[in-house]
Amino acid sequence: MRASLLHSPAKIETNPLDFTDVPDPVPQGDQVLVRVGVCGVCRTDLHVVDGELPAPKVPIIPGHEIVGRIDRIGVGVEGIATARTARRGRRLHRRRRRIGGRR
Repeated sequence: MRASLLHSPAKIETNPLDFTDVPDPVPQGDQVLVRVGVCGVCRTDLHVVDGELPAPKVPIIPGHEIVGRIDRIGVGVEGIATARTARRGRRLHRRRRRIGGRR
């Protein structure tokens, strides 16, 4: 997949993001893989990129405000289907979610 990867925080004016190919993640257990259509970057993400927040885990792909389709599901996922099998227009909102490794 294509992603903007941050290896080391630096001022945004220095272009610290590397737009590159990264391996597609594989969903494990109770995880789902979402094929992102669009992604917003909030001010907190920019604070991470700029190095204004302490000790981010790098490399990191900034952005957590997404719209996408479920592409693959882990073996422990129940009650959710992939975009190929889900009813068109159904929205998924999960109460327990983890984005970028945070819950």
